[in-house]
Amino acid sequence: MAKILVAEDDKDIRNLLVDILDDVGYEASEAKNGADAVEQIQSSQPDLLLLDLMMPVMDGFEVLNRLRDNPETRDMPVVILSAVPSRKGELRAWRLGVRHYIPKPFASERVHLSVKIALREADEAQTEAALAAGQTGVIQPAQITENQSATESSGAAVDSSFIRTSHRALNELLGGGIVPGSLVLIEGDTKSGKSVISQNLVFDALQKGMGVQYFTTGGSSKRLVKRMHSIGLDVSGHVREDRLVVSEMTQPKLQKSSWEINPGKILQSLMSEMEDLPSELDIIVLDDLTDQLDFASSVDADEFITDCRNLADNGKTVILTTQSHSPEGEKRDPTEEASDLRMELELIKIVGTEGTLLKLLKSSTVEIREDSQIAFKVAKKVGIERLDLTRTRN
Repeated sequence: MAKILVAEDDKDIRNLLVDILDDVGYEASEAKNGADAVEQIQSSQPDLLLLDLMMPVMDGFEVLNRLRDNPETRDMPVVILSAVPSRKGELRAWRLGVRHYIPKPFASERVHLSVKIALREADEAQTEAALAAGQTGVIQPAQITENQSATESSGAAVDSSFIRTSHRALNELLGGGIVPGSLVLIEGDTKSGKSVISQNLVFDALQKGMGVQYFTTGGSSKRLVKRMHSIGLDVSGHVREDRLVVSEMTQPKLQKSSWEINPGKILQSLMSEMEDLPSELDIIVLDDLTDQLDFASSVDADEFITDCRNLADNGKTVILTTQSHSPEGEKRDPTEEASDLRMELELIKIVGTEGTLLKLLKSSTVEIREDSQIAFKVAKKVGIERLDLTRTRN
C-alpha cells in the first residue's frame, strides 16, 4: 500500500489525518512542519505528500519549491491542505504542479477521494512517460484528430487531474479541463450546447473510473444514452454497471395561480438526494436547473447554491446548467459568486453557419482575457466541432 507523509503543524489535525489514512490501508507517517517534511521526504521517499500551506519554520510553498527543484522529488504527487480559502494561494500551488486542494475543515471522504485520484494520476503519468520513452513496445495510434488532447497528439503524458471535453481547443481554454471538486456553472441560450458540454465532461469522468449522478429534465436513462450516442459518446455500459445513474428532476407546476409542487420544496428534496449519494458517485450534473432556481424564493435558491458549494468543497464535482437570465432578466449572482468556473453560451451565426460562442467568464485556475472564448457547433457523431471566429460574423 502507498506511503503517505502528512505535513501539518496542528497535532490534532495531523493525528486525525493519519487515522483517516490508516483506516483505508495507507501507510501514513507525519511531519510537524515544512522543514521536518523535507527531511523525511529525502530519507523515506513517500508516494504522496499531504501538505498544509501555513506552517512554522518552513511553509508549504517553500516545501513545494524545494520538491520541484529536486529531480528526485519534482514529480511527487502533493495534496494541499489549508484553512484559508485563498484563490491566490490555490493558483500559486497550481503553478507549482499541485492539482488537489482540500479546504479545512474537511470530511474523511474528501481526503480519501483526493488521495486516491492523486495517486492514480501519478501512476498514469509514469506509464505514459514510459510509453513516450519507448519502454514498452506499445504502438501509438497513427491518426490524431483535433478532438484529441494536445498532450496525446504530442506523445506527452496525459494530465488526468482534469475532467476534460472531447475537444483540444476547449480544454486549453479551460486551462486543461475541470478540476475535480469544482462547482461549475454552464449558462446559455436554449439549444446552445449546454447539455453537450456537460455530457462531454461526464463521458471523460466515466472513462477515468469516476461515477456520475445525472439529474435531468429530459427523461429517462435510455433517452440520455441515446442523446449521448448521437454525439459519439457510448455510455450504455456505464449505465448497466450503475456508474452512470440518471434521475429525472421534478419541475415546478402552477395550478390555478398556486403551486402544485412548491419550488423551494423541490430544491430541498433535490439537495437531500444529492447529499445521500454513495461516495463512488463523484460527479453530480443538474441539467437543466433553470425553472427550479427561477421560481424558488431567493432564500431557497441561495441555500441550495450554498449547499452545492459545500458538496464541492467536500470532494464532489457539481455541474449546473441554466438559462443565462431569469424571466425578469436578472443575473443569478449567488450561483455565479459560488462557482469555481463559469461558462456562458450564446447562439451565433458565422457566414451562414449556426453555432455557439462559448465565453469563459470565471475560472479559479486560468486568467480571464478578452479572447477567452471559442466558437463551435454540435455535429452528429462528433459532438463539439470548432468554428473559425476570424471569419465574418453575420
